[in-house]
Amino acid sequence: MSQAKPRVVSWGAGRVEDDGPPMGTNRLALWSAISGVFGLVPFALGFGVFGLMQTRRSGQPGRGLAVLGLVTSVLWTGVLVNVVAAPGVGVDRDSTGRVSTAQYSSVFDMRSGDCFTWAPLAADGSVEMVRLVPCAQGHDAQVYGAPSLAMMADSLIEAAAEDACADARAGRELPAGARLGLIYPDRTSFAKYDRRVVCYTSS
Repeated sequence: MSQAKPRVVSWGAGRVEDDGPPMGTNRLALWSAISGVFGLVPFALGFGVFGLMQTRRSGQPGRGLAVLGLVTSVLWTGVLVNVVAAPGVGVDRDSTGRVSTAQYSSVFDMRSGDCFTWAPLAADGSVEMVRLVPCAQGHDAQVYGAPSLAMMADSLIEAAAEDACADARAGRELPAGARLGLIYPDRTSFAKYDRRVVCYTSS
């Protein structure tokens, strides 16, 4: 009885080309855009950076959304910085503009007529915060002027601040025996946003 010899079929080594299922929008990029729109800056930045890395590596759609998330997070950051830096923001005042309750505030949020006590100095010896109080309460000093300076060289800031306070007290009747003082921004704050001088008297 004859036996059939098995037929061996040899398949050559090769690569199967397959595009795979269509790729959807990158989820990190999508979440970056959503977070950016709603002002969730840390999430928008994180999702945006990793979303861009993934879309660049894989070619997956969503690069534009990641960029949108990063751009909106930068815009939100700018808005927040301007709000914090705006003079007088966050100070609780009554209908006449006077300080109604004791509260801590940036030195550059003070207005003429405000009374304050000194808060602890910063590590470098500069003044960043004061404690605003109603003038009927005990206080260390009272503001008589808060002029703004024009942009100028760093070396001119101190002299310009002294001149601005001299102008602010011209024609004013200050308490007898009061000591004069002023607070002016350092070069970093001056270059960014704080160009106001606080002129005050203390006993």
